[in-house]
Amino acid sequence: MSRSESPTPSEDPSTERRTRREGSAPSDPLAPIVAGSYIVGAMLLGGGLGLGLGSIIGASVPLGLLGLFVGLGAGLALVIARFRDL
Repeated sequence: MSRSESPTPSEDPSTERRTRREGSAPSDPLAPIVAGSYIVGAMLLGGGLGLGLGSIIGASVPLGLLGLFVGLGAGLALVIARFRDL
């Protein structure tokens, strides 16, 4: 093919649709690490906020634990939204 000719859609790699086969490895090998980091980070944030609010009103341990569980749910929702294609 000469330089003046444009590639056909079947030859152009940018137009190829990339699909993941069942059982194949994810395209990003760090995706599980990032997903785990999102969950742990959300749990720490939720626990810290719960502990901070709880210390103000005198119920730091129950609200800290509640914040951990709320953070777990928020982290899982974040991972599901971010990595839906995996």
